[in-house]
Parts: sequence; C-alpha cells; structure tokens
Amino acid sequence: MNANEISTAVYERAGLKVEAHDVSIRDMLIMQAMFAAVMENIQKQQIAQFQYDIANFQAALTETATPIIEASQELQELKTEIIKEILASNTKTQQANEATLHTNISQRMQQQTQQQIQQHWTRFSGSLKTLLLLGFVVQSILLAIVMIANR
Repeated sequence: MNANEISTAVYERAGLKVEAHDVSIRDMLIMQAMFAAVMENIQKQQIAQFQYDIANFQAALTETATPIIEASQELQELKTEIIKEILASNTKTQQANEATLHTNISQRMQQQTQQQIQQHWTRFSGSLKTLLLLGFVVQSILLAIVMIANR
C-alpha cells in the first residue's frame, strides 16, 4: 500500500482524516515494510524448514525402504530360482514317467506279440497235424487203391 491508500483505509475504518504527508502515515509505511520483510523472512524460514524436513524424511525413507526393496528383490530372485527348480524337477519327472511308460508299453507289446505268435503257432501246428493226418489218410487210400488195382 502507498501513502494515499493508507490514508483512505484509515479514514474508511476509523473515520479519521490523515494526510499522506503525516508522520503517522510514514510510521505505517515503515511498519508495513517491516511487516513485509518479516513475512518474507518467515516464508523463507518455512521453505527452508520444509526442505530440511523433506530431505530428512527422504533420508529416513531411503534408509528404511532400502532393506525392504533389497529383500523384495531377493525374494523375486528366490521365486525365480524355485520356479526354475520346479520346472527342472517336472522335466525330470516327466522324462522318468515317459521312460517308464515306454518300458511298460514295450513289455506289453512284447507279451501281446508273444501271445499272438503262440496262438498262431498253435493254430498252424493244429492245421499242420490235420494236414499231415489227411495226407496220411489220402496216401493210405491211394496205397490201398494201388494194391487193389495190382491184384
């Protein structure tokens, strides 16, 4: 505020007419300047205190958060290692299961093949016996016919 504005404000609030050249106006201007300087000084102190408090808070947060972040990273690495181990174990188990399954299937196929060969051989040998017996009967009949014809 300047001297005229102060004079007008005093008149409006107190009803006193004070000239802009009056000593009291000068005192008010000095007080206004001092008040502005004090307020500016307080504001600077508040800003400095705020910056100091923020720096301390950030330092405390960093000090507290750093071990937590490191532990979190270690847990993430451990999680990754565990997943890798599980996958490797699953792969080994799957390979072992596949090998066991392959062995079991091979054994069953061999057993079934042996059974089928045995069945076919039994049928074939039965058929061969029948064929030999039939051949013997035919040969006997032919021999009997030849003997009767030769007589």
